[in-house]
Amino acid sequence: MLRQVKIYPGGVQDIINLPFWIPVTQCDTADELWIDFHLVNPQESNLDWSLIRAAQKVVIYDIFHACPRLSAYNNWVRKIADCKPLIWITTNPMPMLGVRTVHFDYYWNRTKRAFQDKQLTHKLWAIENYEIYPIHSFPRSRKFLTYHYALNHYRDRLHQVVKMYTGYVNDPRSNNWLEPNVTQIRNQAWHAHNVAPPARSYFDNSYVTCLVESQCEGSNFTVSEKTYDHLIQGRCVLNFAPAGFYDYLAKQGWALPGGIDWSWNLIEDDEERFLSYLQEVTKLLDLNLEDLHKWFMSNMLCWQHNQNMLENKPYDIIDTTGLW
Repeated sequence: MLRQVKIYPGGVQDIINLPFWIPVTQCDTADELWIDFHLVNPQESNLDWSLIRAAQKVVIYDIFHACPRLSAYNNWVRKIADCKPLIWITTNPMPMLGVRTVHFDYYWNRTKRAFQDKQLTHKLWAIENYEIYPIHSFPRSRKFLTYHYALNHYRDRLHQVVKMYTGYVNDPRSNNWLEPNVTQIRNQAWHAHNVAPPARSYFDNSYVTCLVESQCEGSNFTVSEKTYDHLIQGRCVLNFAPAGFYDYLAKQGWALPGGIDWSWNLIEDDEERFLSYLQEVTKLLDLNLEDLHKWFMSNMLCWQHNQNMLENKPYDIIDTTGLW
């Protein structure tokens, strides 16, 4: 049974178009107001307080969170919470202090729906790009792959390190890309709005994924397709992310390979954590290809487990009857 809610005007409608994840439907006469976090962030000037005052309850939903820190949002979220019963539904596992929070793993749902059910959702491009490839045991000629459509100082620094090794690196500045299976990437703007994982050849011929997550600073994070798309391909995913990121993945049932010191991800200071992360990246990539292959094969049970998670890990469906 769908819960009837009122959606803040102009908000992203994915949350309504996917009622099997969050079973709600739009009803203008409902007394429960749902506000798209990204319609407001981080300004409150476009909030219609007459709608908020008329509502009995307010839900702020956040399915595409990409802000490294929540301090910019505290004022307007807390201002609403001070006058109305409020719940924040968020992709971020770290709750906002003092605000009732419901975690919602939209990115896992989106990944599972594309790869397992062959259905595309927001931003995903061409279903032919979403195939699970067998984990083969043949030696590979490249050590890693890394790609980003937008660069920042952490990604620049990672590129400076990994380019000393044999691997696949895309370069947005020169319009060189790790292409998906189908449809050529035309430019940075195209890539930003048409998400697709790299083609099979990059996975088949490399061992490690080294990326910087969109959220990589502070304690606030979202596990994005940058991690999920690669975990289910059965490979090492060594991404720079906020403190506690890999501890969270392990608690969710994902296996972490041996031979890597994951304690770097518990370091709270961003710069210190990044430097420790680079040490683990270089320690792994310093192995010659023969030893890297032996290490990869020694962790085969880990890769198989993570690939099986696509089928074994269920959709994250919110029981809206128990929200309040």
